[in-house]
Amino acid sequence: MMLFILGTFYVTMVSRRVHSSTCSSAPWASSRTAVTPRSAEIAVRFDYTTVLNIVFLLVAGALVVRFVRTGGLPMLKVMGGDPSDGDGHGAGHGVSVPAG
Repeated sequence: MMLFILGTFYVTMVSRRVHSSTCSSAPWASSRTAVTPRSAEIAVRFDYTTVLNIVFLLVAGALVVRFVRTGGLPMLKVMGGDPSDGDGHGAGHGVSVPAG
């Protein structure tokens, strides 16, 4: 997998370099732009992404509150153990399931 990602990055970088060297005579193909004071200004805007961020922040907070109220913290304490207790291969090793 590492070699695949490395190869993909290498091909991308080489193709970008070839593209920029072959299209350097075309002014509209250049990706470099001058930084002007207007583009360097930081503006805070209230738009739909701000609203979505607030909505999802509220949803995440509600899920955390629900997790804590329904016994999530004690469950995490029970689950937390020393990884060297088991062989670490697969779920259910060394765990007894009560007959129900």
